[in-house]
Amino acid sequence: DDNQTVFRLSGAYLLHAEALANLGEENRARDMANIVRDRAGARPFTSSGKDLKEDIFFERCRELMGEGHYWYDVVRTKRIIDNDYKFGYHCTVQQFKDGAWTWPLSEKTRVNNPKIVLNEYWR
Repeated sequence: DDNQTVFRLSGAYLLHAEALANLGEENRARDMANIVRDRAGARPFTSSGKDLKEDIFFERCRELMGEGHYWYDVVRTKRIIDNDYKFGYHCTVQQFKDGAWTWPLSEKTRVNNPKIVLNEYWR
C-alpha cells in the first residue's frame, strides 16, 4: 500500500502553533512555529493576529509540501470556503455543510451498513 500518511515532528509543531494561535496564545504560538523556522535557517516569525495564523498555515504548506497534508489543512481551517484562497477547488458554505469536501459514497454502501449517513452533496 503506497497511501500511507507520514507524520513529521515539524508538522506536529506547526499544528500546535496553529492551535495556540487560535487560542490567542500568540507568544507560545510564535515560539512553537519558530522551532521549525530556526531548523530551516529562516527568519523567525514576528507577526500577530490574523497574520500569524496565515504565516503558520503557509509554513505548514512549505514544510509539508507534497506529503498529503494540504487538502486536510485547507478543509480543517475552512479556507476551502474562503474566496481569497485560490488553490484549485472552492465550495460555498452550503456545499461544505453538504459534504462537498468528502469522498462520495455509493448507495450500495448501505447494503453492508444500513445506518451509514450519505452526504447530501454527492446525491
